[in-house]
Amino acid sequence: LTTQNGVDGYVVRGRGDYASNSIFLPCVGWGYKTSLFDAGSYGGYWSSVPHSEYSNSAWYLSFNLSDHYTYNNYRYRYYGLPIRPVQGAAK
Repeated sequence: LTTQNGVDGYVVRGRGDYASNSIFLPCVGWGYKTSLFDAGSYGGYWSSVPHSEYSNSAWYLSFNLSDHYTYNNYRYRYYGLPIRPVQGAAK
């Protein structure tokens, strides 16, 4: 956990050829219908990969102020989670 510009979140660093790259993922919360929940204490970000068995779900990364979750997470796509577009270098 780190704070950048007064916002809590995690810095994710690349490995191997991408070890010099990093991205800050702030704890922005999550949405449902017109409500926002856990802003400032939870972060969840959609991946680009839909769930193979549940067409209305997709994989995501989630974390809170004390822990990050690296196990397989999926959530229904009608929940509001941000995306963080990143351009990768082609090899």
